[in-house]
Amino acid sequence: MRELENIDDEWLANQFSRHIKENLSNFNTIEDKIIFLNNLIKEDKWTSLRAVKKEVKINRLEEISTNKLIKKNLWSNLNKEFETSNDIQIISPFISNHMINILRNSLENNSSIKSLKIIATTYDGTSKFLALEDLIKLVNDYSNIIQVKIENIFKKSEKRLHIKSYLFNRENDFSSLYVGSSNFTKTGLVTGKEHNLRISEFKDKKIIEEYRKEFDDLFKSSDLIDIKDNEQIQQIIMHQKLENNKLEEINVSILENEENMSIQFERLNTKNKGIDPYTYQKDIVENILNRVNNGKNKHLLVMATGTGKTKTMIFTYEALANLWKKEEPSLLYIAPSKEILDQTVKDFRDYLEIYDFGLEFYDSRNNNVDILKENWIFTNTETLIRRKEKLINKKFDVVVFDEAHHVEADTFKEIYLLVLPNTKQIFGLTATPERTDNVNVNIYFDD
Repeated sequence: MRELENIDDEWLANQFSRHIKENLSNFNTIEDKIIFLNNLIKEDKWTSLRAVKKEVKINRLEEISTNKLIKKNLWSNLNKEFETSNDIQIISPFISNHMINILRNSLENNSSIKSLKIIATTYDGTSKFLALEDLIKLVNDYSNIIQVKIENIFKKSEKRLHIKSYLFNRENDFSSLYVGSSNFTKTGLVTGKEHNLRISEFKDKKIIEEYRKEFDDLFKSSDLIDIKDNEQIQQIIMHQKLENNKLEEINVSILENEENMSIQFERLNTKNKGIDPYTYQKDIVENILNRVNNGKNKHLLVMATGTGKTKTMIFTYEALANLWKKEEPSLLYIAPSKEILDQTVKDFRDYLEIYDFGLEFYDSRNNNVDILKENWIFTNTETLIRRKEKLINKKFDVVVFDEAHHVEADTFKEIYLLVLPNTKQIFGLTATPERTDNVNVNIYFDD
């Protein structure tokens, strides 16, 4: 036993609440419970507090007995949880190679971890967002600790796995559950704008118990594949390799035979089939890919109003992601008005089916965010110009200037010149490349 000092009101309330709950369970009728409560109020026994020292390692965790909203860098919390837990349960549809390497370090440095169960998904049958082969290697290296089950759905479905949760079991009612928006990826846990709620077993024991049952039921589901089921896992890996080979064939075909490019682009379109490109949009994307493969890095899309400039840019973005074999290339999208940006953000999210994709950095939204830490940004020149020092060394895979005929405006041109040296591919979108003041924006995009 040890004396308690400097205890806040919430801790005292938690202790009192736990005392009541534990004693109420001893009574069968509501009448007996009410009598107990009435007698408790009359008792004069809470004159001092002592606590039993729990035999559980919690030294680096703050406020372990309370719930907490975590708005950024969830990994800083999870890392401490790994250090103080011996039984862990994770559900994350996407798992990246980067975080698997970090997870390996956590296992190497924390010998107290005895069990780690993970549930993930192949998303579309290709494990596009699941570093499957790296995960297999990790399981093989820690086969006595890790168990992994994988959902394998080849078609998009409303029933697919969307849960993101992390449970760290401890003895003596000090377990922690994190539920929110973060996948087990660098974006989800470290750099992205995410919200997650930590639930303390000390505070809400029933929620933790309910979660454990839900996890166990899901983990036992016959719909999931055990990562040690070599036959089914090899089928997934083979399917992924076939898809990769298709993409390689597409890129070779683009260079060797322009006449077949429209056919090949059909196979590039691996995202939302409900938003298919028109033939003229395919032609534009094919032309851009041809330019990229020939060393061009600046492009101007000239399309009449109403013909789908934004959608064409989204198809281009996806084609570049496939070309570079990159999940979501970093993106800076600049447009002059809130209305254009609102619609553009919605279009990207709907098509990519990532409904928190991109930082809305305009109209006083997210003003305090450090854009150096953001990889996908939708903004305008007025917002950026006030933070232009942040752009000097900021690198992007793709930068888009919507309504590019404004490029001669001082702020627009200044932003253009700032991002140009550190951008892999830069795009302008416009319906009117030749302005009434005889300025031709073609010169900014290699004519």
